[in-house]
Amino acid sequence: MAGAFGLRSGEVLPIYNASHSMRPFDRFHLAGIKTLNFGRRIAFGCKWTPRAAQTAALARKEAAALKHDCVQEIHFTVALGHLGEGLAAEHLKYLGFQYERALAQAQAIVGTGTVTLESTSIPFSDGVRRIITVAKRFSLRDGLWYFGTEHLFLALLQEPDKLLRQLVEAKGLVLDAYRTETENIYRETLKKRLLHSRPMA
Repeated sequence: MAGAFGLRSGEVLPIYNASHSMRPFDRFHLAGIKTLNFGRRIAFGCKWTPRAAQTAALARKEAAALKHDCVQEIHFTVALGHLGEGLAAEHLKYLGFQYERALAQAQAIVGTGTVTLESTSIPFSDGVRRIITVAKRFSLRDGLWYFGTEHLFLALLQEPDKLLRQLVEAKGLVLDAYRTETENIYRETLKKRLLHSRPMA
C-alpha cells in the first residue's frame, strides 16, 4: 500500500532528502552564483550539459532502431535510463528501469515504424520540443545557464509518456506525490552542488 510521497511501507527514494537551514553566508554565496550564472545565460544562452546532449543522441538512436520518423518522449525516457548516469538515471533505476525490458515495452507501446534514417537526421517531435522548453524553464527558475538530464527528467514527469507512467505505477507510487518529491530532492541536490560550485550533469 502506498504511504507518504506515494511510497510503499519501508521504501525510500534513492537520495535522502535531508532538510537543513542555510547559514547567512551560504545564502549570500548561492545568490552570487545564481547572478553569475544569469550573466552566462545572457551571454551564451541555455546550453545542454554533456550528459543531456548524450541523452539526445541516444534518443535519436533509439528512434532509428525502431524506424520512427521523429524522436518522441518515450525515446528520451529509454535514453535517460540507458545512459545510466546522473540524477535522472538514479530515479529510473529506483523505478525498476532495465534497458532491454524498457526497450521492449517502448516497442509494444509505439510500435515499429517503416522509415530508415540516419540517427543524426531524425528530428524531434513537437512533444520533445515541449519537453526541452520545460527543461529550460526549470533551469531558468533555478538561476542556471545550462540544463541537464535532471531537468529533462523533471520535464518528462510533468506529462509522462506511457512507459514512464507504467514504471511509476508498477512501483506502486502516486504520480503527483512522486513528482513533487522528485522536485524536492532535485532542489536540495542543486543547492548543495551550487554551494560547492559543482555543475549538474
